[in-house]
Amino acid sequence: MSNVMIQAILLVYLLSDPLDAQQRILYVLSACPIGGRTFPSALYAVSPADVGVKKLREMAPKGDGVQFVRQNNNLRTLVIGTPAYKPVHFKVVDMDKPWAELNVDIAADGLVPTDAHFIGTATSQAGALSIKYIELSQPPERQRLRGFQLRPLANMSLSWDRLAEVALSGAAAWSETLVDIIPVFLFDDGHLTLRVGGQVVKTEVVLPVSERFPTGYELTAWVNNREMLALTGTSRTTTPSKTTAVRVLDKAAGRWREVAVPWDSALLRGFGPWLTLVLREIDSGRVKFISPNEMSVADAPVRVSPGKAERRQKPAETGATFDEFTLAGAYYYPGTLILYDCRTDKQYVIETKQGDSEILLVEEKIVYYRVNRSIWKATITERGLVETSLVAEDDVIPDVHWAFFGPPIPAEQK
Repeated sequence: MSNVMIQAILLVYLLSDPLDAQQRILYVLSACPIGGRTFPSALYAVSPADVGVKKLREMAPKGDGVQFVRQNNNLRTLVIGTPAYKPVHFKVVDMDKPWAELNVDIAADGLVPTDAHFIGTATSQAGALSIKYIELSQPPERQRLRGFQLRPLANMSLSWDRLAEVALSGAAAWSETLVDIIPVFLFDDGHLTLRVGGQVVKTEVVLPVSERFPTGYELTAWVNNREMLALTGTSRTTTPSKTTAVRVLDKAAGRWREVAVPWDSALLRGFGPWLTLVLREIDSGRVKFISPNEMSVADAPVRVSPGKAERRQKPAETGATFDEFTLAGAYYYPGTLILYDCRTDKQYVIETKQGDSEILLVEEKIVYYRVNRSIWKATITERGLVETSLVAEDDVIPDVHWAFFGPPIPAEQK
């Protein structure tokens, strides 16, 4: 997680001839990893003419489904791991050629995948994706690390200490399977440290004494990109906190800040220097804490996230329902989105009045966010968010959780 390292690896892949803003197209990806069922994944181009989306290509058929999606905007790359439960095929989307078929396979050899993250080094000319596996064939369970480099696509051997260079994007939507995060702890000298593969992997990032969390807090790294590192601390008690403890490092300034979040939980995501938060809280009328590590959950929700009448209540061809996910997770989502600029410490709040909402993309002065089956955009100004307008509406959009801009599709690819 070294500032120097992250900057070196994530800066290597830049557009040599940046596209004019008027020539760019907004692309979105749908996927719905969920236990017990599989759904297809596809890449779409937003069509401004009819305020809709047009399917560009399928990334995974329904019979295969998706295990994970990882996005790295600095490397301008998306990776889709398929099939569900035991991904061996990895579909790579180059954001500057989203129509190109880029695939790489990794033989599972009896291993069960558990996680995947982008990594990089200061000397490599390409980033890489690491996949963590558990070997179940011989007790005790042993972990293995495999991966592949991105440019050119090729399998590569990895050691556990490479995870000190992990790049993280945070949470896409509300599914626990769509999170790109990693648990961390503080070494005695304040270094952020990972415990993986039976090893302790120390990073070069030091959390100052003034910014450290209270004793006993469990730490999670949600975002680690070229511009920022974002951590949360969670108290393991039987009484949920009324606030979320967040620390953010502005890497350019070398400055840590505490972000005040007046809710007991939030899903964090990063887009360059912008940190986004989807607020949520435990449905306290439904959940009873028995111990710090155990709770009982009633079958029926006491609080229903707003906007249920507008949400689909049956699974679609492309995904499950929001209420199915939140019923299993016992969370209430008020439809409040927060946009935080780590450079200025300024927050912007979006109230959608729809529980199924999330921020999909932030491009400096424009924020794109999903509200159920529609995508909206707004301009970020000193006085707040202005010029809100509809970008697209479609029945597939509830399953869209990733977005990026890229060049127009060549005529021969249409």
